Amino acid sequence: MTPLIQAHALQVCAGSHQLLEDISLALYLGERVALRGPSGAGKTSLLLSLIGFIPFSEGRLDVF
Repeated sequence: MTPLIQAHALQVCAGSHQLLEDISLALYLGERVALRGPSGAGKTSLLLSLIGFIPFSEGRLDVF
C-alpha cells in the first residue's frame, strides 16, 4: 500500500533555531493519527511544515 504522505529525515529551522530534526513518517489512507507531546515539542511546527506553511531545510516530502 502506498502512503498518502511520506516524510524522510525532515529538518525544520526558523532563523538560527532548529525546530525539528530527523523526522520520518508515513501516513496511509484511512489511518487515524494523533500527535501528542508537551508544549513546545514541535507538534504544530510539524503540521505546518507538512502542509507547506513552514519550509523544511533538509529532507524529502512525498505527497501522492
